Amino acid sequence: MSRSRTTFDTTGPDHPEQDRILADYQNLPRVPGFWRMAVISMTSKPAASMTSLSLLLLVSSSHSYGTAGLAVGCSTLGQGLTAPLRERLIDRLPVRPVLFSCLAVNLTATIAVITAVQGGADAMLICTLSAAVGASAPPVAVMMRFVWHSVTTSTTLKTAMALDASMMGAALIVGPVLAGWLSLSLSPLLPFAAITTMTVTSVALMGNSSAVVVPSAAAGHWLGPLT
Repeated sequence: MSRSRTTFDTTGPDHPEQDRILADYQNLPRVPGFWRMAVISMTSKPAASMTSLSLLLLVSSSHSYGTAGLAVGCSTLGQGLTAPLRERLIDRLPVRPVLFSCLAVNLTATIAVITAVQGGADAMLICTLSAAVGASAPPVAVMMRFVWHSVTTSTTLKTAMALDASMMGAALIVGPVLAGWLSLSLSPLLPFAAITTMTVTSVALMGNSSAVVVPSAAAGHWLGPLT
């Protein structure tokens, strides 16, 4: 008995939804400032996803895994506790000074924690510096949703949001893989070189972008929407 096989044409008029989605993605690069925003998004997200594993492998190279785990926990705690404050500063103050101030503190804390680990410092100092690294992370990745609102139109906004979400999903996989490979195959310091390069790039592009104009909330309460 012969079996018939049906071939579906996924590009014909029977698939208008797929054609519309493809057209939306094809139109997105025509948005003014798209490529700049795409580079900012692609450089900010992997850097954030690489930090925890890079810190764990760095500290564990000269200290116990317990100390390394505490350092990662302190970094995550510092980032979580200060995130509302850093993002509220973006709401109330000009973007450029806030981002570059966070960058300066973050780079200083990163260099300090690397120096402390290599110098055999005690766990308390390493954990304190790790918390400072997390607490000073420039909030570029979380600003991207607002930025896409600024540079897109009502017809391209959903596509831009979907693209940004896809970049985040990819970064959560690629970032730790890259951090692990650099740490274990080459040097525990190399992931921090990559993180620093991507962070500086994203902050510089975001801070100098004319598309980033956050509405002032200076007249409101410091807690803003958290009230």
